[in-house]
Amino acid sequence: MNNHTHHHNGSIVLKVTATITVIFLVAITLNQIILNRHINDTIEENMEETVLRTAEQTENYLSTRVSGSIERLLYFKAESGLDSILANYFANPNAAAYSVAMSNLAAPLSAKKVSDSLISDLYLYTDYGAFTDGSTLLTPGFSLEKVALWSEIREGNSFLEFCTVRNDEIFRSRKWVVPVLYRFSVSSAQVYSSTRKCILVVNLDCKEIQALIRKIVPEAESAILVLDQEGNPVTCVNAAAEELMREPELLSRLTAAENTVLDVRLDGKRYYGVARKVSVTPWTIVCLQASTTAREESRSYLQLLLVEGGTLIMVTGMVCLLMLHWFTAPLRELINCQNVRQEFCYEGNDEIALLTKSYNQMLRSSNEMLDREKQYSHQLEEKNDAIELEQRLKRRAELQALQAQINPHFLYNTLDSIRWKAEAAGAEDISQMVRDLANFFRIGLSRGREIIPLEQEICHVRSYLDIQKMRYGDRLDYQIRIPEELKKLYTVKLLIQPLAENSIYHGIKESDRKGTILITAGEEPGGFYLCVRDDGLGITPETLTILNADLKRGVTVSDGGYGIFNVNERIRLYFGRDYGLELRSCAGEWTEAVIHLPKYIPERTEWDVSDFDRR
Repeated sequence: MNNHTHHHNGSIVLKVTATITVIFLVAITLNQIILNRHINDTIEENMEETVLRTAEQTENYLSTRVSGSIERLLYFKAESGLDSILANYFANPNAAAYSVAMSNLAAPLSAKKVSDSLISDLYLYTDYGAFTDGSTLLTPGFSLEKVALWSEIREGNSFLEFCTVRNDEIFRSRKWVVPVLYRFSVSSAQVYSSTRKCILVVNLDCKEIQALIRKIVPEAESAILVLDQEGNPVTCVNAAAEELMREPELLSRLTAAENTVLDVRLDGKRYYGVARKVSVTPWTIVCLQASTTAREESRSYLQLLLVEGGTLIMVTGMVCLLMLHWFTAPLRELINCQNVRQEFCYEGNDEIALLTKSYNQMLRSSNEMLDREKQYSHQLEEKNDAIELEQRLKRRAELQALQAQINPHFLYNTLDSIRWKAEAAGAEDISQMVRDLANFFRIGLSRGREIIPLEQEICHVRSYLDIQKMRYGDRLDYQIRIPEELKKLYTVKLLIQPLAENSIYHGIKESDRKGTILITAGEEPGGFYLCVRDDGLGITPETLTILNADLKRGVTVSDGGYGIFNVNERIRLYFGRDYGLELRSCAGEWTEAVIHLPKYIPERTEWDVSDFDRR
């Protein structure tokens, strides 16, 4: 059965406040997204209207200005006396008459040029010679019939014609101009005569057109491009217009979608673009409006929304925090009562009152349970102490009963008699065996003492191993390596001999090779250890795990291991459960029985070293 535990840390006030704040944040965020989208759509519509309005204003202003220049040009013919001057010259077209006509025409041509800033220069062409105001020099070797403009003059037949933009081919200034051709005749009937044709070439200055447009499109984010009938740029206002000239496909798309706003990109920037025809001219205006203005306007709206939303969230959070702090004040008092385990008084009929009632009932039940638990624990401790005392007395009684069955003096006297008879008979080995047996019994009985010096415990196991060595001969050998400083410590008697016996009967005896028992000791944290190691058959890992588990639990180990169980239990009985016996082994190679003991020296000892034969 799986138990699922959920940990909830933190104040409920903060949790509820955070929850409400998050809800408000989500709601405000969604509202801002929707509102921002609506604002962006509105701004885009405004930008489209702006670019359309800019194109319309530019077209109206430019067409008005150009049409004004053309209208004044038509009036110029009648007002300047141009007909009479040319008629007099055509009547007698000689050099003298040409000079008179040039002198008479210079003043009105110059006045017309000066009065209109759009006009760069004027050139009057007739069948009998050409006339200028004389203020600008002609291109050296100039002949109208030899320049590119002549093809447009020759092919056209309209009285008013706009030519394509070009460098001035007539005058030395070489300005970028748009030649406008005004065809007329000087006959009295005012009927056009191909034999008496007159053409007034009016060069419109492209820079003046650009300056004219800049007056109404001053913003850096707007760009105007004016194209002639062949798609050549008459003028460009701002860099975006120049960049557009390097994108012929995009320019064609704009001019094809006349009066329709398109979303275009130039040099990684977004623009709103629209194309519009200029009335009274064959020109086309292309207007570009950068979306940067729209983005800045949208960003300002978004920042305003964020400030308003953040302020609203902060105010909402503070109000929720204050209200929840007031609502949960009784809960905090209840928590304080819980910390000191006292009942809580609360008047009301809300959920906190129900919680208070449940808490008080739980506290009373808990106190009753604690009282019963303390009483039961006290009874259990008394019972365990009684059982432990009973077991200790029982084991001591069993040991004393066993010792009582043996008359020590009778046993020692009998063994001494046997030893003297063996020595008298020359049986030294029998004498030695009897001496070892006497020491073995003398230390084992120890006058009823349970705690003996480690030195006596070593002497006891040495006597036992000497007896066994006489029995097994070369099949058994042993070594004892105990530091002198440890021999002064005291321990429970009869610890090492059962382990040595276990090594002989379960390790060496069943092996077909010579066996060696090594007994060592050493210090360790919290005490010292005794180790009995044999090189017999060893213990399998499975059996070793079971044996150590039984020793740890304090139960009789399996497979007749009563001796090691007895050793382990007597250690734990006298020194506590922190000490005891553990087994180590490598199957087929070796086994170690390790005893962990405290460093113990009793304050008063009655052990007499003369009671045993120390060798």
